[in-house]
Amino acid sequence: MSICVSCPLVKGTESLIRSDLRGGNVFLLSACPGAGKTTFSLHFLYEGLCNGQSGLIVLTDFSPDDLYSMASSFGWNFEQFVKAGSLRVIDCFSWRLGKPTSRYHVENIANLNEVSVAIEEARRELTNGRFVLDSISSIILASGVSPALRFLLTLSARLKRDGFSGILISEEGVHDEKVAVTLRFIIDGVFDMKLEELRGEMARSFRIFSIRGASHETRWVPFEITQKGIAIK
Repeated sequence: MSICVSCPLVKGTESLIRSDLRGGNVFLLSACPGAGKTTFSLHFLYEGLCNGQSGLIVLTDFSPDDLYSMASSFGWNFEQFVKAGSLRVIDCFSWRLGKPTSRYHVENIANLNEVSVAIEEARRELTNGRFVLDSISSIILASGVSPALRFLLTLSARLKRDGFSGILISEEGVHDEKVAVTLRFIIDGVFDMKLEELRGEMARSFRIFSIRGASHETRWVPFEITQKGIAIK
């Protein structure tokens, strides 16, 4: 299934990618806090759901209720997709509060075997969908670098095998240079975002750093977070 032409990553990115992308690509989205990583990833997920794809999202830093609230602020009713079974939420956050609110949840994010089992259970019978992990940085901080990278390699291989396209969120500046380079090496593509002050205002920009086997623009392009999500100019 093409996600570049018939169903873009996010509206506006199709003009930056010169060749069709097929299901089975896993991307790293790296940026500083506040740049718009979660909004971009939720928009990516919503685009797929609206085009008949299934969706999986792993939450490490906020609860499913927070997810539904954030999505609703952009007019995206994620709860209807959950009820229909096309979106499945893996809750790796609410164990801290002792109140898991999703059918698929873990008791401790540091237990990567438990996380893997929850993802596999949620992914059962789903193919050719979209996947979001928000965030891989929290996984690394909780479980350590080596276990997290092994987990990531296995997860990426399984996703690609079943035709899933995914976004893994990484917090810029959290990991040392060696870990950051390793993450970029083992992933199919890397997206970057930046948030900077220009002429007295905060401005956001997006670029495609790399996509393995695909021709694409590499320049920074401005974007805004609007009432309807990401708007790439």
